[in-house]
Amino acid sequence: MSFGDFCGWACAIIWVYNEQVQSQFEQAYGTRPVLALSDLFYALHGVFVLLLLWSQCVLGHPLWGFQDRRRHRVHRVTQIILSLFIIFLVFNWFRRDLEFQLLSFSINLAYFKIGISCVKYIPQVIHNWKRKSMYGSSKAQIILDYTGSMFAVMEVLVKNDKPVLEAIALNRGKYGLIVISMIFDTIFTGQFYKYSSEDLKLPLKEKSVV
Repeated sequence: MSFGDFCGWACAIIWVYNEQVQSQFEQAYGTRPVLALSDLFYALHGVFVLLLLWSQCVLGHPLWGFQDRRRHRVHRVTQIILSLFIIFLVFNWFRRDLEFQLLSFSINLAYFKIGISCVKYIPQVIHNWKRKSMYGSSKAQIILDYTGSMFAVMEVLVKNDKPVLEAIALNRGKYGLIVISMIFDTIFTGQFYKYSSEDLKLPLKEKSVV
């Protein structure tokens, strides 16, 4: 769901470049937000990769030369999320008199990204469970995801001079994404372990990508 990454990207832009939000954050929490250009590029990278995947799903035959010519439609879950986001925008529009309205809006964007990140992993978990196989999944991707999450945790702790729990509280959006990512990476690792014997029964050309 590239929509979630657009929300994360918008939040990063606001926190990195908007002086008003930085000032409001400092007034509310006593410190400046611990976000940098690296977070902005990370969010932009997520948007680019998911747009690339989207082009393969929707324009696979004409653009990429895939044999699959099925017509793709917007999934019901995506429709629900888009509807909720419109409601969220309308709700924030009518809260313009709030003292820290823009700060609140940017934080809620981060929460929206967390929610979408949680939802997007569930279909893959269910799909793996139903077919009892990890065919098409990559162990290297999970390992790199784990590594990236650990580096992100260390980055926030090094940059923030406050106690650990306070640092986490001040970076709920970033830590929320890290926690969701690590939870589902752990689930996928368990599925690799559980279903690896099933994958061995597949023909050689159908074995999982590692």
